[in-house]
Amino acid sequence: MKKILIVEDDLSLAELMRARLEKENYEVRVERDGRHVGEIAKKNHPDLILLDAVLPGLDGRSIHQTLLSDPATKKIPVLVVSANAQLEQAFVDLENVKGFVHKPFDNAHLIAKVSEALKA
Repeated sequence: MKKILIVEDDLSLAELMRARLEKENYEVRVERDGRHVGEIAKKNHPDLILLDAVLPGLDGRSIHQTLLSDPATKKIPVLVVSANAQLEQAFVDLENVKGFVHKPFDNAHLIAKVSEALKA
């Protein structure tokens, strides 16, 4: 079973994504605080991280850099999630960023992007 780490500060959205992904037989963990993502990823070895681009305290780009700086998390693919489509440009060419999911999204689009990212 593939493991997905969702990093999202909006609890209702995170739980919605969790429920939808678990329905597709993914093992899902939700983290609302970006400060611990590197440690959690290192410990749990997710196959994919869904990373909110805008989080309190640390932004998605800083978290991404933390992941890249550690050999244990460097190769984990990332899907960036944001309501701000303009932020896509800040992530588009970064290593291991496999795509961008715009909020709001429909479930079929989310599942398609996750499946695509896991195959890449």
